[in-house]
Amino acid sequence: MLGTILEEFCPNASVTVIVICLGCLLLDLSIYNLALTALNVVDTATAIRRKALAFCYLFGGASMIDTAYLKANGAPFVIYTPGKQNIMVTSANHIRELNEAPRHLLSLHAVAKDFLQPKYTMHGFEWKDQRGIEGTGFVRALRTLLTSNLPKLVPILSLAIESQFELELSKQRVINGYRRMPVYNMAKILVTRTNSVVFFGADLAQNQHFLEAALSFPEDVSIAAEALRILPNYIGPLVAKLITRGHRSSTVLYRYLRETVDRRLEARNVDGLAPQTNKPNDGIQWMIDTSPKANCWSADRLVGEIMGTWYGSVHTLAIATTYALADLYSHQECIKPLRDEIQGPAFHDFQNSADGLPLLDSFLKESARLSAFESTGVRRQALSPFTFSDGLHIPKGDWVCVPHRSMMRDSQNFENPLEFDAFRALGSQAPGATKTAKLTEASDRWLVWGAGRILCPGRFYATLVLKLITAHLLQNYECTLDNIKGSRSVQWRSAIIPKSNIVLRIKARDSTDG
Repeated sequence: MLGTILEEFCPNASVTVIVICLGCLLLDLSIYNLALTALNVVDTATAIRRKALAFCYLFGGASMIDTAYLKANGAPFVIYTPGKQNIMVTSANHIRELNEAPRHLLSLHAVAKDFLQPKYTMHGFEWKDQRGIEGTGFVRALRTLLTSNLPKLVPILSLAIESQFELELSKQRVINGYRRMPVYNMAKILVTRTNSVVFFGADLAQNQHFLEAALSFPEDVSIAAEALRILPNYIGPLVAKLITRGHRSSTVLYRYLRETVDRRLEARNVDGLAPQTNKPNDGIQWMIDTSPKANCWSADRLVGEIMGTWYGSVHTLAIATTYALADLYSHQECIKPLRDEIQGPAFHDFQNSADGLPLLDSFLKESARLSAFESTGVRRQALSPFTFSDGLHIPKGDWVCVPHRSMMRDSQNFENPLEFDAFRALGSQAPGATKTAKLTEASDRWLVWGAGRILCPGRFYATLVLKLITAHLLQNYECTLDNIKGSRSVQWRSAIIPKSNIVLRIKARDSTDG
């Protein structure tokens, strides 16, 4: 299991094996010390059991959450993880109170800070525990400016997807008329290219040195952050630096972004209150334009926000793309209706509006439901002890989460929940139905984007890219999925990460094909 995880995450596996094994050893030693010293609040046997469960969580958290969810039968339950408890809640009342809790008590930012360790992984970026203390410009940049620009971005994104896909495909040998392409690696490259065009502008998006760093950065952050979370403070930073070759990708990314931000801030200062001429229309500029005016962000602060946004935009979208394509070519019966839709008038409307394609939207929503790659959502860390109205208590430092993956696999929430029903969102009239519950919606039953007042601000963009990539393959290629030996994923904590053994065999479609 450990070797499999390392193979998927880190090319420098020999170093990482030593690191993780050291972490495991330290965990084992902590169990031994705990057994010797015991705890005042629980007996020694219980303490050892909790430590053992926390260790097992690293390699099978998603399965542990599923099992505990079924046993809890709707009641809150506890998952023990290294360093803290995760209290899982599923009732509508708990989710509502969780969403309405003051940010100085239950914090999403504190979860992200613990998860990403930005001080070490993002070139010293200091992240506050409480959201909004220094402004939330990145939310406005994504939710408002990015979303309003989506129709203009459709042709730009389409061209980026087409050119990058052709390039990656040309690198593969032709065997029996097909080229074999590992899906996860392809997805990461495609998402890096498309996102870089939108977030960084044409110059940086064409800089190969920068793009290589941008591609490596999300995985480097994940690996380094895990070392920092697992290992003691006196050794974690050193090991994180070793694994990431001196935080190379972070350093390169920071250097290019800092130069760009400095130039744009200087241009803004020169122009003063006058409108800037030929102002760039990309993510960097949107961050600058929406940053707080009263308490201006420094260039370092802006670069940190951009790097944090970049991590989330690439990491999650690449995994979602991988599972969507794996689900598509695992269900060949979906290909004809989806292809018919994108070859009809609906696709033209979609190109103009960046919205629509109800069949494809429903398919992607079903993939997101059944192939959810994160077991928990709506995660908050208790900055102070917090008690729900029914008496459920969250100690300071622990997390409270919603196990939405398990909820989406529950027959009380979805009929035949383990069956892949591509047009489930369209109802019984599919595929001819037009009324749809969109992938981008958020509700008590659909929590993949968050809940209530804190929703993913980039969900409309992510959905657009998913549709464009899927449509490009359907329109231009015939694909079959290689037989997958064993599982198509590996678990790490609560995440389900696709493995490199998901491979498509691809050939160009005949121009006479319908």
